[in-house]
Amino acid sequence: MTPNPISNFTFKIISLISQIRWSSYFKLLGFALLTSLFASKFITNVSLRHNVRDGLLLIFLLACSAKELIDTPANWTRAKNSYRLSKKFWLASYELFPAEFRGWIRSFLQIQKACWRNSSITLETTKTNEFTYLKNGMYSSLFAIAVVSCLGEIPFSLLLVNLLKLNPSTSNIIHLVTILAAILTITSLIGDKRLMGKAVHTIENNILVLQLGARAKAKIPLCAIAQVALFDPRNMPLLGSNIGSIKITPFDSPNIILQLKPTIDQGNQIYFEEFSSIRPDIRTVYLYVDSPAKLLNALAAIESA
Repeated sequence: MTPNPISNFTFKIISLISQIRWSSYFKLLGFALLTSLFASKFITNVSLRHNVRDGLLLIFLLACSAKELIDTPANWTRAKNSYRLSKKFWLASYELFPAEFRGWIRSFLQIQKACWRNSSITLETTKTNEFTYLKNGMYSSLFAIAVVSCLGEIPFSLLLVNLLKLNPSTSNIIHLVTILAAILTITSLIGDKRLMGKAVHTIENNILVLQLGARAKAKIPLCAIAQVALFDPRNMPLLGSNIGSIKITPFDSPNIILQLKPTIDQGNQIYFEEFSSIRPDIRTVYLYVDSPAKLLNALAAIESA
């Protein structure tokens, strides 16, 4: 049977739309930056290099425009619902912004609030169904290193700017930006750590509850899990090839992979959120826990019960 070229073309178009729809702006920007650096490194012809850069910028802008165009119906629906409930135009207009941008803003504000108010996310759990993710990992060590590095960067940057002998106004702007960036980085690190609270994932009422501070959270009914296994970080997909997946780890490489069933009953109440933005497309979860064997044994015990 000969393949239908129209069907193949339609499938490729749908696949492209899906990849643009569920690719984050970070991934699109990262891909554009990587290709731009590649062009700058290996293209020696100056005119061709500038043309390639302009073309990459155009492709990036078109991808973002296509992503927004695909999201427009959902954005308008949220805006109308918000206005109908609140009767406030500014709240409705806020819903017109991309969900990813709104999620970043909410997460950033939540992290800053946690830094200054020492708030945390706590879960009511028992010891048998707690799965920690900070005790054996690298996060605590890297947290201290990052804070010390930010504090040391301020005088180093000030010294470097003074050595460049720039005009006073430019130097003052660079000093201000450097200090603000360092302060925001430190407060973000502190807020991120505080929001993790007890730093545990749990199993409650046959639901796997994943909580990674303000960065990510999920509720996965155990009946929605098709397969769970140990994961080799060397098999992690490259940039742009992990559509429909989420990585829930503080910093360490994931050591468990969860494959979800392709069709899930809405009554199972599966839920994913990444940086305060809902992700309805998830089918693969890359997860890090301190003791992967404990989680695998707990899931196997519940399944066999």
